[in-house]
Amino acid sequence: VLPDRIMVQVVERKPVAFLSTGSGMKLIDADGVILGQPAGASFNLPVVTGLDARTPVDERARRVGLFSDFLKQIGTVRPDADGTVSQANLASSDDLQVTLANAPVLAGQGPVIVHFGNADFANRFRLFLENFPSWEARAGNVEAVDLRYDGQALVTPGPPLPKGTNAAGAASGPANPGPQAAAPQRSMAAAESMRKGTERQ
Repeated sequence: VLPDRIMVQVVERKPVAFLSTGSGMKLIDADGVILGQPAGASFNLPVVTGLDARTPVDERARRVGLFSDFLKQIGTVRPDADGTVSQANLASSDDLQVTLANAPVLAGQGPVIVHFGNADFANRFRLFLENFPSWEARAGNVEAVDLRYDGQALVTPGPPLPKGTNAAGAASGPANPGPQAAAPQRSMAAAESMRKGTERQ
């Protein structure tokens, strides 16, 4: 005997980010559920990597929550801070790696990978904004900055830039190339350690 009533529960899923996977671009919601892209729909969302269907859904939710908390915290430092986030690597719940671009302090500099750890995002983002010009003056082209360690920042210089260009790849004028021309080539293991207190002076 067929029932005379069928109960259907519809759960609305709201994507919070694009998820770049080996099979293409997907969407992911705050619960870690991976979604397909609706035909004809458009979204203005950040891009995250480091997750896929093999990652347990509860772990995906935890890492997406960490990224959402990051966006909320840096928004207290600058209202437009989320616009500086190009991409976030969520492969580790202990180290949120964010590629920053379009921030005013990055003018003339290409995107920079910043290791934010898993807490204190607002203070670490503020530290980056306040000190990046001095780090760039010392290192030239900056490839990455690691802010996970209290009391210091590890700055990884990028490769020397072609003469006459800036870190964004645009041609520069005849001004003195300064530290870019002498930017040291080092791996992350040999990254320069800079005391936070020193950089604030």
